[in-house]
Amino acid sequence: MSTWGDLEGVLSGIAPTVGTLIGGPVGGAVGLLVSKVLGCDATPDAVSQALATNPNAAVQLKQLEVQEATTLTQLKQATEVATIQADTSRQTSVDGIISTEAKGDSWLQRNWHPIGCLVVIALIVSLYFLFPLLTGFGLVIAIPVVPEAVWMMLGAILGVTAWQAPNMLNAKKN
Repeated sequence: MSTWGDLEGVLSGIAPTVGTLIGGPVGGAVGLLVSKVLGCDATPDAVSQALATNPNAAVQLKQLEVQEATTLTQLKQATEVATIQADTSRQTSVDGIISTEAKGDSWLQRNWHPIGCLVVIALIVSLYFLFPLLTGFGLVIAIPVVPEAVWMMLGAILGVTAWQAPNMLNAKKN
């Protein structure tokens, strides 16, 4: 059993707007339009079979794009609006959490982002500057190999902290 998203690649080559939309959140609505044009059931499997067996499918889908341009544009805009609203909601949630942390009673709750940054900086300085320097003075120090995933995690923490720093400062002022 396939999904509407499975048809995105095939339809994008024939009718780009239809293909893009069928793989997104409004795939069911676009799938219904496509199934009506192809004269089959409104299921991804039926549409897939109609695309494979109907020699006029490409022409019919191009006609659909032309005839239903307004509807397809409205669906595309609705998808973009929904995405923006979801992003805004997520950002508002993150801002609320950071504001709550910045106003917290515990010094650790208020300062865990900067402490994390200092730990990363200390780690980098130790691994790449201090340990090699001490090795040069005759001290035998085994320099550990840090996995790439750890560096990515630490970089993400630093990135979020830097990105949210203005929000944290504003929360402390309020």
